[in-house]
Amino acid sequence: MNSNKRQALGDDGDRDGNDGHARVHIAGRREALEYPFRLSLYDKLPRVQLDLNSFETYALDRLKVLRAIENAAVRNKSAAEMAAVIKAATDKYMRMDPNSARAMAGSKTLEDQRRKDHLSHFILRLAFCRTEDNRSWFMNHETLLFKYRFESEFQEERSGFLKFQQLNAPPISKQERETLFSELRSLFPTSYDQPFFKVPFEQVLPLVSRRAVVLKAGFAFVPETEQSTLVTNAFNKHLLTSLDTFSRSLPRMDEDDRLIPILNSIARQCASRDYTMDPNADPKAQILASEIDSLAAQGHFPLCMTNLHTHLRADSHLKHGGRLQFGLFLKGCGVSMEEALLYWRKAFNKLAADKFDKEYAYNIRFNYGKEGSRKDYAPYSCSKIIMSNPPSAGDHHGCPFRHSPPDALRSMVAKVAGEGVAVDVMRLAKEGHYQIACTRLFEATRVPAIRAASRAKSLAAAAGSSGSGESGDSGKNDLLVTNEGVVEVIEHPNQWFDLSYRGSDSGKHRGVSKKDDNMDVDR
Repeated sequence: MNSNKRQALGDDGDRDGNDGHARVHIAGRREALEYPFRLSLYDKLPRVQLDLNSFETYALDRLKVLRAIENAAVRNKSAAEMAAVIKAATDKYMRMDPNSARAMAGSKTLEDQRRKDHLSHFILRLAFCRTEDNRSWFMNHETLLFKYRFESEFQEERSGFLKFQQLNAPPISKQERETLFSELRSLFPTSYDQPFFKVPFEQVLPLVSRRAVVLKAGFAFVPETEQSTLVTNAFNKHLLTSLDTFSRSLPRMDEDDRLIPILNSIARQCASRDYTMDPNADPKAQILASEIDSLAAQGHFPLCMTNLHTHLRADSHLKHGGRLQFGLFLKGCGVSMEEALLYWRKAFNKLAADKFDKEYAYNIRFNYGKEGSRKDYAPYSCSKIIMSNPPSAGDHHGCPFRHSPPDALRSMVAKVAGEGVAVDVMRLAKEGHYQIACTRLFEATRVPAIRAASRAKSLAAAAGSSGSGESGDSGKNDLLVTNEGVVEVIEHPNQWFDLSYRGSDSGKHRGVSKKDDNMDVDR
């Protein structure tokens, strides 16, 4: 780094031996900064006092950024579109100005911005470290956020950060470059003279898979233009280890009745939402067996559940996989065990009552935690339905967008949404975007529900800004519909039901809550 760059950034490579802070030249004086860069590996545990209101606000602001990243990623946005989404979200919720703005904005403003970023990361790390699904979700989207920040950072600050973190691997020697000249020129005909870095190939497998590096003797020669992959891998590896450490340490906090409820609330808003019955719910608010057929006919069920319901009514029977998927879905909708037994007994109308009780009632009680291991099993998420237990001949469970033959899927979609929507949905399903296809179907068929959710969210925001503290029932839909009325990607069949039923004229407060414990049915 030349002297001009060093003066602009400060002496960014130096750490103080006592406090770990960087010493930076600002306006001719040497100043110790706790957060010398916008980039961070979050390798230093925060030791500050923070009131509970700020604790929750910081966490939710960062969560909104990660949710925006998730929504863009699952909708298969291009790199440029993804960058635009992240920039908009970070500017709104997690703004961080560069060091070049320090003279105008002041060191305190920049330090406050970066302290919020640092603390919010660790708060979410606490909230999402408990289960493997939550750890994976958090790590994937934090890594995407870091990668965007690294690639969009000024070169001077990026170089300073790499030196500060000792991540700046030296480029290959002149002799190595001469040895590899033909390979480098063949793979990078217009940029073979750029710096290259030599690393073990297993550190850059994504680059190897797309042939973006030269391989020789177990090493990958990475161009400077792909340096972000090296740094992102280091970030990802550190975060993976840290999440594992946090998950082992968290049980010590279980007695803290101030933080644990907040962390649980935050964790429930992650991508893996589970639905289970609220034991304290008003029985009058639950779904009755007599209402189920009507709810299906009104379009409040997603296509996977509509398909199961159709075959159940036509055949008076479903195989085990279908009963499990549909039964847990109904449980998540707010159907009590007693009502479920009544519904299934009537649906299996070709069976004698004693035969039903002997062969099927046990499994229904099992799903509600009243038999066997007595676990309170949660409905299946979209990812579980898509990835596990594919249907065999005579089965009707699974995801229609993933498992149904194209002609059958086209017929199902056209029946509820028309031929035009069917063409669009079929394209998305063929490309492997099953949840986006389901979301597209929701957008085409549940317009009143989307409007109702958007209106409720706007009213809740207005009530909050006026200081009334009343948010109505919009909280259940906060992460389902954005302020612009755009539906976020459907991730759970009960998410479809929740938004559709709550936005309908017949919708009412149901005895259902989202639960962060991930309880699978393994039997």
